Amino acid sequence: MLATQQIRWLVDGNLPQIEGVLPDVLPINQCGRDVMTEALREDRWVVTANRNLLEARTIPFHCPPIVIVKGGFCTEEGLRRNLLHFEFCLLHENDNRPATGQRFLIDLDRAIYRIRPEGGLQEIEAWKTPSIRGILALGASA
Repeated sequence: MLATQQIRWLVDGNLPQIEGVLPDVLPINQCGRDVMTEALREDRWVVTANRNLLEARTIPFHCPPIVIVKGGFCTEEGLRRNLLHFEFCLLHENDNRPATGQRFLIDLDRAIYRIRPEGGLQEIEAWKTPSIRGILALGASA
């Protein structure tokens, strides 16, 4: 599967157990196996809050794509919003490498990174924070 195809998600038990069609999400609590086994069987991407998966040595060979979520309290709405934004960013990224074995980091409502196999992060998208400083009324002090 390429990263530009529609992503089918499997949500690990350490995140809100959302389910739906847009994005295509299945919670792990509806499956009978561990998250990696089930993701491979169902051809789904894993989304988890397990920070141990940031380390390359903890990743099994030929694992499904893994997206690690960090950045505070994650609500159902926040998870859904960030997954949709992630899909949008990958769709518009000029990278056609296979998704298998790739890892990503979502800093909730802030940024999306690709975790490089050799170490380090590659920023895919930084969420823009609007500033009202530049649009103060004429004569107003900042």
